[in-house]
Amino acid sequence: MGLDPPWLRALFPSPPQGNFGFSLRYLCYSWFTVLTEVRMYEIDSDVPMPEVKVRHNYPHEALQVGESFFVPGGNMNVLCNYNRIRGKRLERKFVCRREGDGIRVWRIE
Repeated sequence: MGLDPPWLRALFPSPPQGNFGFSLRYLCYSWFTVLTEVRMYEIDSDVPMPEVKVRHNYPHEALQVGESFFVPGGNMNVLCNYNRIRGKRLERKFVCRREGDGIRVWRIE
């Protein structure tokens, strides 16, 4: 029975020895966790949902094949993921590369 943490043994004393005891204690612990986590949240019905903020205003729609735009100090991972998402929606392909202190995005298809 050394697999259980001490606080779990204190909450749920050990039933008869054997694997049955561990399984029963684990089952009790699982239900105890579910019941206590459900009580931690309050349901509110009068809280308004905040407005959606447009975070990206990049000119993907206006780019022709071979054209590019520069994003000063951008995050490479965020911009590459955004290029992939916009490319799927617009049925186009974009690629980004580091250039100086920012990132340049090209339309390739």
